[in-house]
Amino acid sequence: MASVTYFNGSYYAAGYEMATMPQLGRIFKLNDDGESWQHIAVQGPALENKRFNKIRTNGTTMVAVGEYGLIATSTDGVTWTQRDSGSSQHLEDVTVPADGSPMMAVGMNNTFTISDDGGETWEAYGFSYDMADIISVTYARGYYVVSTEYGQILYSTDARNWTEFDHGFGRISIHAINIDLPGQMVLAGGGGLVYSVSKATTSTALASSANPASAGQEVVFTATVSKPSNSPVTASPTGTVTFKNGESVLGSAPLTVGQATGERK
Repeated sequence: MASVTYFNGSYYAAGYEMATMPQLGRIFKLNDDGESWQHIAVQGPALENKRFNKIRTNGTTMVAVGEYGLIATSTDGVTWTQRDSGSSQHLEDVTVPADGSPMMAVGMNNTFTISDDGGETWEAYGFSYDMADIISVTYARGYYVVSTEYGQILYSTDARNWTEFDHGFGRISIHAINIDLPGQMVLAGGGGLVYSVSKATTSTALASSANPASAGQEVVFTATVSKPSNSPVTASPTGTVTFKNGESVLGSAPLTVGQATGERK
Protein backbone atom coordinates (compact mmCIF):
# COMPACT_ATOMS: atom_id res chain seq x y z
CA MET A 1 0.00 0.00 0.00
CA ALA A 2 1.44 3.32 -1.04
CA SER A 3 -0.76 5.76 0.89
CA VAL A 4 -3.46 5.87 3.57
CA THR A 5 -6.10 8.38 4.69
CA TYR A 6 -8.91 8.61 7.26
CA PHE A 7 -12.45 9.28 6.02
CA ASN A 8 -15.84 9.12 7.77
CA GLY A 9 -14.60 6.95 10.64
CA SER A 10 -12.57 4.49 8.56
CA TYR A 11 -9.08 4.13 7.16
CA TYR A 12 -8.63 3.77 3.42
CA ALA A 13 -5.46 2.79 1.60
CA ALA A 14 -4.38 2.99 -2.03
CA GLY A 15 -1.71 1.02 -3.80
CA TYR A 16 -1.56 -2.15 -5.84
CA GLU A 17 -1.82 -5.91 -5.52
CA MET A 18 1.57 -7.57 -5.94
CA ALA A 19 0.20 -11.13 -6.04
CA THR A 20 -1.45 -10.64 -9.42
CA MET A 21 0.15 -10.47 -12.84
CA PRO A 22 -0.27 -7.96 -14.24
CA GLN A 23 -0.26 -5.92 -11.04
CA LEU A 24 -3.59 -4.22 -10.36
CA GLY A 25 -4.25 -0.86 -8.73
CA ARG A 26 -6.32 -1.29 -5.58
CA ILE A 27 -8.33 0.67 -3.01
CA PHE A 28 -8.70 -0.96 0.42
CA LYS A 29 -10.75 -0.25 3.55
CA LEU A 30 -9.68 -1.30 7.05
CA ASN A 31 -12.20 -3.73 8.55
CA ASP A 32 -13.74 -3.28 11.98
CA ASP A 33 -11.31 -5.81 13.48
CA GLY A 34 -8.54 -3.27 12.93
CA GLU A 35 -6.31 -5.90 11.33
CA SER A 36 -7.69 -7.02 7.98
CA TRP A 37 -8.47 -5.00 4.85
CA GLN A 38 -11.21 -5.39 2.25
CA HIS A 39 -10.80 -4.57 -1.43
CA ILE A 40 -13.11 -1.84 -2.80
CA ALA A 41 -13.93 -2.12 -6.51
CA VAL A 42 -13.16 0.88 -8.73
CA GLN A 43 -15.58 1.51 -11.58
CA GLY A 44 -14.12 2.09 -15.04
CA PRO A 45 -11.42 0.52 -17.22
CA ALA A 46 -9.32 -2.34 -15.88
CA LEU A 47 -6.49 -1.22 -13.61
CA GLU A 48 -3.84 -3.50 -15.12
CA ASN A 49 -0.37 -2.13 -14.37
CA LYS A 50 -1.91 1.06 -13.01
CA ARG A 51 -0.76 1.44 -9.43
CA PHE A 52 -2.22 4.06 -7.11
CA ASN A 53 0.43 6.32 -5.59
CA LYS A 54 -1.52 8.60 -3.27
CA ILE A 55 -4.93 8.96 -1.63
CA ARG A 56 -6.20 12.18 -0.02
CA THR A 57 -9.46 13.58 1.34
CA ASN A 58 -11.01 16.89 2.37
CA GLY A 59 -13.60 15.20 4.56
CA THR A 60 -16.21 15.17 1.80
CA THR A 61 -14.48 13.57 -1.17
CA MET A 62 -11.60 11.11 -1.46
CA VAL A 63 -9.27 11.26 -4.45
CA ALA A 64 -6.71 8.60 -5.38
CA VAL A 65 -4.13 9.13 -8.13
CA GLY A 66 -1.60 6.89 -9.81
CA GLU A 67 0.18 5.74 -12.92
CA TYR A 68 -0.74 6.65 -16.50
CA GLY A 69 -2.95 9.53 -15.41
CA LEU A 70 -5.06 7.39 -13.10
CA ILE A 71 -7.58 9.30 -10.96
CA ALA A 72 -10.50 7.82 -9.00
CA THR A 73 -12.90 9.61 -6.64
CA SER A 74 -15.44 8.64 -4.01
CA THR A 75 -17.83 10.57 -1.77
CA ASP A 76 -18.88 7.63 0.40
CA GLY A 77 -15.91 5.24 0.41
CA VAL A 78 -18.00 2.51 -1.23
CA THR A 79 -18.44 3.68 -4.82
CA TRP A 80 -15.22 4.65 -6.60
CA THR A 81 -15.29 6.11 -10.09
CA GLN A 82 -12.36 6.60 -12.46
CA ARG A 83 -12.06 10.07 -13.95
CA ASP A 84 -10.41 11.34 -17.11
CA SER A 85 -7.35 13.22 -15.83
CA GLY A 86 -6.51 14.70 -19.22
CA SER A 87 -3.02 13.19 -19.00
CA SER A 88 -1.28 9.85 -19.49
CA GLN A 89 1.62 10.78 -17.21
CA HIS A 90 2.20 9.10 -13.85
CA LEU A 91 0.57 11.16 -11.10
CA GLU A 92 2.55 11.24 -7.85
CA ASP A 93 0.45 13.31 -5.44
CA VAL A 94 -2.86 15.13 -5.05
CA THR A 95 -4.28 17.82 -2.77
CA VAL A 96 -8.00 18.13 -1.99
CA PRO A 97 -8.69 21.57 -0.42
CA ALA A 98 -11.49 21.73 2.11
CA ASP A 99 -12.37 25.35 1.29
CA GLY A 100 -13.70 24.62 -2.21
CA SER A 101 -10.55 25.64 -4.06
CA PRO A 102 -9.62 23.51 -7.09
CA MET A 103 -8.27 20.04 -6.47
CA MET A 104 -4.82 19.47 -7.95
CA ALA A 105 -2.85 16.38 -8.93
CA VAL A 106 0.80 16.52 -10.02
CA GLY A 107 3.22 14.12 -11.64
CA MET A 108 5.94 13.34 -14.10
CA ASN A 109 7.29 15.79 -16.67
CA ASN A 110 5.87 18.91 -14.99
CA THR A 111 2.31 17.60 -15.20
CA PHE A 112 -0.50 19.43 -13.39
CA THR A 113 -4.17 18.49 -13.60
CA ILE A 114 -6.88 20.42 -11.75
CA SER A 115 -10.57 20.02 -11.02
CA ASP A 116 -12.93 22.93 -10.34
CA ASP A 117 -16.04 20.78 -9.82
CA GLY A 118 -15.22 18.51 -6.90
CA GLY A 119 -13.24 15.92 -8.85
CA GLU A 120 -15.69 15.04 -11.62
CA THR A 121 -13.77 16.65 -14.50
CA TRP A 122 -10.06 17.44 -14.75
CA GLU A 123 -7.94 19.70 -16.94
CA ALA A 124 -4.23 18.95 -17.44
CA TYR A 125 -1.53 21.46 -18.32
CA GLY A 126 2.22 22.02 -18.09
CA PHE A 127 3.39 18.71 -19.57
CA SER A 128 6.90 18.79 -21.07
CA TYR A 129 9.55 16.07 -21.44
CA ASP A 130 12.19 18.76 -20.78
CA MET A 131 10.77 19.68 -17.37
CA ALA A 132 11.30 18.08 -13.96
CA ASP A 133 8.91 15.62 -12.35
CA ILE A 134 6.66 17.12 -9.68
CA ILE A 135 6.60 14.78 -6.71
CA SER A 136 4.48 16.50 -4.06
CA VAL A 137 1.72 19.08 -3.68
CA THR A 138 -0.08 20.61 -0.74
CA TYR A 139 -2.57 23.41 -0.11
CA ALA A 140 -3.21 25.64 2.90
CA ARG A 141 -4.39 29.19 3.62
CA GLY A 142 -4.87 30.04 -0.06
CA TYR A 143 -1.54 28.74 -1.34
CA TYR A 144 -0.65 25.72 -3.46
CA VAL A 145 2.94 24.56 -2.95
CA VAL A 146 4.70 21.91 -5.06
CA SER A 147 8.18 20.39 -5.09
CA THR A 148 10.12 18.85 -7.96
CA GLU A 149 12.60 16.02 -8.19
CA TYR A 150 15.39 18.63 -8.31
CA GLY A 151 14.38 20.22 -5.02
CA GLN A 152 12.56 23.21 -6.48
CA ILE A 153 9.69 24.72 -4.48
CA LEU A 154 7.00 26.68 -6.32
CA TYR A 155 3.86 28.34 -4.99
CA SER A 156 0.63 29.66 -6.51
CA THR A 157 -2.60 31.27 -5.37
CA ASP A 158 -4.65 30.38 -8.47
CA ALA A 159 -3.39 26.85 -9.28
CA ARG A 160 -2.06 28.00 -12.66
CA ASN A 161 0.59 30.71 -12.27
CA TRP A 162 3.69 29.76 -10.29
CA THR A 163 6.54 31.56 -8.52
CA GLU A 164 9.70 29.77 -7.41
CA PHE A 165 10.71 29.92 -3.76
CA ASP A 166 14.45 29.72 -3.10
CA HIS A 167 14.62 27.75 0.13
CA GLY A 168 18.42 28.00 0.29
CA PHE A 169 19.01 24.28 0.86
CA GLY A 170 20.44 23.60 -2.58
CA ARG A 171 19.46 20.79 -4.90
CA ILE A 172 17.83 18.37 -2.47
CA SER A 173 15.06 15.90 -3.13
CA ILE A 174 11.90 17.06 -1.32
CA HIS A 175 9.24 14.40 -0.93
CA ALA A 176 6.67 16.11 1.27
CA ILE A 177 5.63 19.65 2.24
CA ASN A 178 3.48 20.87 5.11
CA ILE A 179 2.30 24.48 5.34
CA ASP A 180 -0.56 23.96 7.80
CA LEU A 181 1.39 25.54 10.67
CA PRO A 182 0.90 29.33 10.71
CA GLY A 183 4.05 31.10 9.59
CA GLN A 184 6.03 27.94 8.97
CA MET A 185 6.75 25.52 6.13
CA VAL A 186 8.17 22.07 6.83
CA LEU A 187 9.98 20.15 4.09
CA ALA A 188 10.79 16.43 4.30
CA GLY A 189 13.71 15.50 2.07
CA GLY A 190 15.81 12.55 1.04
CA GLY A 191 18.00 10.81 3.59
CA GLY A 192 15.51 11.44 6.38
CA LEU A 193 16.25 15.16 6.51
CA VAL A 194 13.59 17.62 7.70
CA TYR A 195 13.83 21.34 7.00
CA SER A 196 11.81 24.15 8.53
CA VAL A 197 11.26 27.54 6.88
CA SER A 198 9.74 30.21 9.15
CA LYS A 199 7.73 33.23 8.10
CA ALA A 200 9.85 36.36 7.81
CA THR A 201 8.87 39.59 9.53
CA THR A 202 8.10 42.61 7.35
CA SER A 203 8.75 46.28 7.94
CA THR A 204 6.29 49.07 7.17
CA ALA A 205 7.06 52.70 6.37
CA LEU A 206 4.29 55.33 6.41
CA ALA A 207 4.34 58.57 4.42
CA SER A 208 1.72 61.33 4.06
CA SER A 209 1.12 63.84 1.29
CA ALA A 210 1.00 66.71 3.81
CA ASN A 211 2.85 66.90 7.11
CA PRO A 212 1.75 68.92 8.92
CA ALA A 213 -1.78 69.19 7.52
CA SER A 214 -4.40 71.90 8.03
CA ALA A 215 -7.89 71.20 9.35
CA GLY A 216 -10.10 69.84 6.56
CA GLN A 217 -7.17 69.29 4.21
CA GLU A 218 -7.16 66.03 2.27
CA VAL A 219 -4.20 63.83 3.17
CA VAL A 220 -3.08 60.74 1.29
CA PHE A 221 -1.27 58.14 3.38
CA THR A 222 1.05 55.64 1.67
CA ALA A 223 2.19 52.52 3.49
CA THR A 224 5.15 50.63 2.00
CA VAL A 225 5.58 47.07 3.26
CA SER A 226 9.00 45.53 2.68
CA LYS A 227 10.35 42.02 3.09
CA PRO A 228 13.82 41.37 4.57
CA SER A 229 16.71 42.03 2.18
CA ASN A 230 17.83 38.40 2.48
CA SER A 231 14.36 36.92 1.82
CA PRO A 232 14.37 34.19 -0.86
CA VAL A 233 10.79 35.09 -1.87
CA THR A 234 10.76 37.05 -5.11
CA ALA A 235 7.16 38.30 -4.95
CA SER A 236 6.16 41.53 -3.20
CA PRO A 237 4.26 41.33 0.11
CA THR A 238 0.50 40.91 -0.25
CA GLY A 239 -2.47 41.49 2.02
CA THR A 240 -4.33 44.48 3.40
CA VAL A 241 -3.09 47.53 5.32
CA THR A 242 -5.33 49.13 7.95
CA PHE A 243 -4.70 52.81 8.68
CA LYS A 244 -5.37 53.96 12.26
CA ASN A 245 -5.27 57.10 14.37
CA GLY A 246 -4.65 55.59 17.76
CA GLU A 247 -7.45 53.04 18.16
CA SER A 248 -9.66 54.73 15.55
CA VAL A 249 -9.66 53.03 12.15
CA LEU A 250 -9.28 55.51 9.31
CA GLY A 251 -9.62 52.98 6.50
CA SER A 252 -7.94 50.04 4.81
CA ALA A 253 -6.49 49.28 1.39
CA PRO A 254 -4.97 46.24 -0.37
CA LEU A 255 -1.25 46.06 -1.06
CA THR A 256 -0.26 46.58 -4.69
CA VAL A 257 3.40 45.85 -5.40
CA GLY A 258 4.07 46.30 -1.70
CA GLN A 259 2.21 49.61 -1.30
CA ALA A 260 -1.21 50.66 -0.05
CA THR A 261 -2.78 54.13 -0.02
CA GLY A 262 -5.57 55.72 1.98
CA GLU A 263 -7.18 59.18 1.95
CA ARG A 264 -8.42 61.20 4.91
CA LYS A 265 -9.73 64.70 5.55
